Amino acid sequence: MEDKFPFMEEPVRSIHLLFPEADRIAISARLRFVLDPRIRITSGEETPEADSCLFLAPHEFDLSTQVRHLRSASWKWVHLSTAGYDFFPLEEVPVGTWVTRSWKAYAEPLAEYVLRAVLRHAHSNLGTGIRGQRIGVVGYGEVGRLVTELLHKLGAKVTVLRKSGGPVEFGEVTPSKWDLLDMTQLVLTLPLNRESENILGREFLASCSSEMHLVNVSRGELIDQEALLEFARSKGLWATLDVTVPEPLPPRHPLRFEERILISEHVAWSSGSDPYGAILEDFTQIWECLKAEMDPPGCLRKGEFRHQVSGA
Repeated sequence: MEDKFPFMEEPVRSIHLLFPEADRIAISARLRFVLDPRIRITSGEETPEADSCLFLAPHEFDLSTQVRHLRSASWKWVHLSTAGYDFFPLEEVPVGTWVTRSWKAYAEPLAEYVLRAVLRHAHSNLGTGIRGQRIGVVGYGEVGRLVTELLHKLGAKVTVLRKSGGPVEFGEVTPSKWDLLDMTQLVLTLPLNRESENILGREFLASCSSEMHLVNVSRGELIDQEALLEFARSKGLWATLDVTVPEPLPPRHPLRFEERILISEHVAWSSGSDPYGAILEDFTQIWECLKAEMDPPGCLRKGEFRHQVSGA
């Protein structure tokens, strides 16, 4: 008897790409190579097939453009090329549609940036290494886990802020940010949401140890920038910021002129010569999970497997 819902059936009929032109061409060619050269790929304003995957770079398009594309077809699966999703209209995605993100594609580049910033501060500003130094890590996703492991293995005494208070593989854990007030350095790796916005506000920055060094590779909205500037001047706080509000900062913004604050222009996500490899690795892994009807990693919203949609 023929299997009505074959286990190895592809998870979607086709893939629709919403990327800038140059990225779209490169990603389309790579997808055909890593998945199946026969797969149908549409893009931009082309009409997608029903039950397709919308694969998009949300940071490259305004919300109205994203909403228009989300409403233009019946999507089986929506995948973000980014790890963050604060600039994606998740509420516009219908119930029953899988929504996933590139959950680990940026972990290594961001961890590399953090490690460079932490070591630079320790050697250039403190005249020492990080062995025995108290370093806090806020967030325990893929980036936070890797940062914690690297710092721990270099001898730092790491404390992880984890809302659940659940165990961590390396270092200590706390559910309260107030346990991080005496850290020498503090790294922000958690996503932006209503709970994390302004997590390092004026009260925290006023209470933390003098000359603490903050490293932010997440979102600028996690830190009260006005308070940071004030306390950099009055109590010697240091900061390395790859993200700010707004981005980029205006040329005459006062943060740019504070010698204790180092700003980069949201470049921490990039490392190596292949800009697409890690993103496509995440996409392919999620594809294989959906194909095997397994819950995928990087899931923002659960959808339905093919047999469920078919009414089995």
